[in-house]
Parts: sequence; C-alpha cells; structure tokens
Amino acid sequence: GELCQRLVRNVEYYQSNYVFVFLGLIVYCVVTSPMLLVALAVFFGACYILYLRTLQSKLVLFGREVSPAHQYAMAGAVSFPFFWLAGAGSAVFWVLGATLVVIGSHAAFHQIEAVDGEELQMEPV
Repeated sequence: GELCQRLVRNVEYYQSNYVFVFLGLIVYCVVTSPMLLVALAVFFGACYILYLRTLQSKLVLFGREVSPAHQYAMAGAVSFPFFWLAGAGSAVFWVLGATLVVIGSHAAFHQIEAVDGEELQMEPV
C-alpha cells in the first residue's frame, strides 16, 4: 500500500534525477571497460563513415542499391561479435541491476514532505 504509493510518487518526482543516475552508471561502465570503449568507438566510427558515404553516393551491391538502414544494420551485425567479446552483455545487466538497486532503494525509502491537498492550491485573485 504505502510502499507502492511512495515508489510511484518518488519515481514521478525524481524522474530526471534517476535518468542522470542511469546515464552516470553507463558512463562509469564504459570508462572502466577499455575493450568496450574500443568496440563502441569502432562501431560509431563505422556508422560515421557510412553516413559520410551516403552523402556522396549510394552503395550498390550485386546490382541493387543498399539503403542506409540496411548498411547500419550490417555494421551492427559485424560489430556484434566485438561487443560480445568486450562483455557488453554483462555490462548491460550490471547497469540495469545497479540502477534498479540504487533507484529502487531511494524511491522506496525517501519520504517526500506532504503538501496540503497533495498539490499546491492556487488562491483565486
């Protein structure tokens, strides 16, 4: 009852703070894993090269034009083994778990001072 209400109220109230906690944990995870940092740099570098190439001319493969979406999908498919070797899967679950623990414990135990009528009432002029 009360715990669920507090969780919902705190998540609504501190939503932007929780997003920054999540982003901070992602940055920490990437910075502390050099192999993951290299894999991300190579992937985004390949995407940037594909972007520059599509501005110049269309890619034609076996007589068919390859759309930019398919090119990015191929870059992702080629990069997948590198992300696997870099431990991106465990990094994702570590970030999700740490985020749920930190945010969940804050949202469950932090009391927001009750405001009269749950909302601020405006006085008529």
